[in-house]
Amino acid sequence: MGGPRSDGAKKLVGRQPRYVVESSLIYRPTGGMVWYKGTTRNFSSTGVLFQGETPIPADTTIEMSITPPRRSDKKPADGIFCWGTVVRAAPTSDTPGTSLAARIDKYRTKPKFLTEADIHFDRMM
Repeated sequence: MGGPRSDGAKKLVGRQPRYVVESSLIYRPTGGMVWYKGTTRNFSSTGVLFQGETPIPADTTIEMSITPPRRSDKKPADGIFCWGTVVRAAPTSDTPGTSLAARIDKYRTKPKFLTEADIHFDRMM
């Protein structure tokens, strides 16, 4: 009891709830020199769907810096720095750019002292 199942059955994992949140973000392939701009469309507990200006192929590991909307008290919310993997990339017909879905593998909130120079915004396209 409690050990691995011998009948070959797999645990079914349902789709996680999505939360519609539009935020600005920048992204790049892990270790890349150039940051690209994008806008989040929705989040789940495991990933993010966003509209990006430049396509990145599926299975590419990426870094993302997300700036959430202002809090209800009008103070800026803490930003989020994420590492993940592109799971889907598709051109969009209604807006320029590419729709990208990424699994979030690891994240941290950006400390208050993190500056634009720390993530090389000067290298954005």
